[in-house]
Amino acid sequence: MRAVLLIAGLCGLASQALSAQLVRQRDPEPLERPKPIATIGSASLREALTQLQGVLTARGFTTVSVDWDRGEISAIKRDAPGSEKSDHILLWLERDPVKPAERALVHFQWGRFEPFFGSTEGPVRVKAWPEELARGVAVQDSLVAFAVSRP
Repeated sequence: MRAVLLIAGLCGLASQALSAQLVRQRDPEPLERPKPIATIGSASLREALTQLQGVLTARGFTTVSVDWDRGEISAIKRDAPGSEKSDHILLWLERDPVKPAERALVHFQWGRFEPFFGSTEGPVRVKAWPEELARGVAVQDSLVAFAVSRP
């Protein structure tokens, strides 16, 4: 009898824990390079990348890595200090093939990362809820606005 009550109690706790967390789906799309979001006028990739890094910092992102030779920035914004839930950005520049001395193409990829139920690999990319996706679009819009404001 005790075993039955113990099992019933554990099942009740487990069902409460699962119902308290909304089930997220894995995002099957790879984090890959999309088409450019903008063109930025700059004779120096390093200068343009530094300025775009400033845009990300102003929006609360922390730079994880910068590869000056490849013109690439990786940045993260956690939901709260110490949280495993976060938005990740990959931003990179490529010289414009038409006017390489004058312009660079701005590429941007955003992804939402969270711990995934049952996963042992740490936070994984998940499909974003609409309000999360809106945050990614807002960051992209601010980068485009900055790029087009440059002469």
